[in-house]
Parts: sequence; C-alpha cells; structure tokens
Amino acid sequence: MAKTRHATTWLVALLWIAVLLVSQGCVGRASPADAAAQDQEFMTWLQGVSNAAKSDPKYKNLHIDSPQQIESFMVRTHDAYRKKITVEQYTRWLNGSYPNHEYEVSFIAERLPK
Repeated sequence: MAKTRHATTWLVALLWIAVLLVSQGCVGRASPADAAAQDQEFMTWLQGVSNAAKSDPKYKNLHIDSPQQIESFMVRTHDAYRKKITVEQYTRWLNGSYPNHEYEVSFIAERLPK
C-alpha cells in the first residue's frame, strides 16, 4: 500500500511539474499534454482521484513511469474528462495499456464527469 501511495504521489508530482514548465514557457510548442496540464479544472479533478486512490487499500499502482506513458495517460484521461472520447473508449485503452488493473481502471472511470 505504501508503494502505491508513493507511486501515485510521484505521478501527481510529475504532472504538476509539467504544469509549471508549461506555465513558465519552458516547453517550446503546446502539445495535447500541455493543454491538459494547463486545464486547472481537470488537474484539480485528477488530484482528487489521486487522493481517493491513496485512501483506497485495494487500489494498485498502474506503473505509469516513462515520459511517454505519462503524456499518453494525461492526454487520454483529459480527452475522457472533456468528453472528446467516450468512457468506453477510455476504459478500453486503459485496460489495454495496463492489463490486470480492472479495478483501478474502473476506479478512475467511475469518477469521470457524467
């Protein structure tokens, strides 16, 4: 459980670093991940999901470790949050990207705005 909390905290910290880099102009061109990081409402929601995951003993880390994984997760999650893709498309992608994490996928998807 401590590893999961640490990993979730690490992921959120990386996401906030991305926000700081974008807001200070350290990133040359805007990307979909940059747009997601600048969406304050989305980032607040994502922080809430992270906090809820930390307090759930069943929630396991998705192992989102590489910059590519972080970017992909941010973009897809933002797209689902903003209804650019359906919840079904998002869960299908998330299950395919992180097999054997059905509980975690459901945990995140259930918190997406209806």
